[in-house]
Amino acid sequence: MIDCAEGIGMQDKKIAGLIERGKNGFIIAANKWDTIPQKSPESMALARKRVYGALQAFGWAPVVFTSVCDPLKGRVYGIETRYLNRSDDTKSDNPLHALLDLAIAIYENRMRRIGSDELRASWKRAVKKQPPPRYRGHTSPKIIDVQQIGANPPRFSVIIPKNT
Repeated sequence: MIDCAEGIGMQDKKIAGLIERGKNGFIIAANKWDTIPQKSPESMALARKRVYGALQAFGWAPVVFTSVCDPLKGRVYGIETRYLNRSDDTKSDNPLHALLDLAIAIYENRMRRIGSDELRASWKRAVKKQPPPRYRGHTSPKIIDVQQIGANPPRFSVIIPKNT
């Protein structure tokens, strides 16, 4: 949790580094959003850009904005709707429970096993968008196959010919 009013400090960066070394999933919660004078989608996008600029290695982590003056009346802003998947019968009156939904979605993604066909198709799209770099005049390596070899954290193996 970072403080919107103070920005990201050295201690925040150290904690983020520990999380990265532990290969854990996490949520960047920017608290005290209520102290920002002009709140708008543009100011939220700018704040998110600043967070990612300060924590460059964590562009994959979701950033949410919170206001918790009163824990029973706290507010969460900026969570993508795809993470809010509680059914109506388990929905809470406390909006901060949306953070729990987000944490559960992150856990489920970390535990997810991707099927070979889906993984190959996704890999082909990624390589088409950003081809592998060429090295010292050699052509880009030809990728034979890609496989998921583990979960939590997800791990993948890319198979290329020996003489590439």
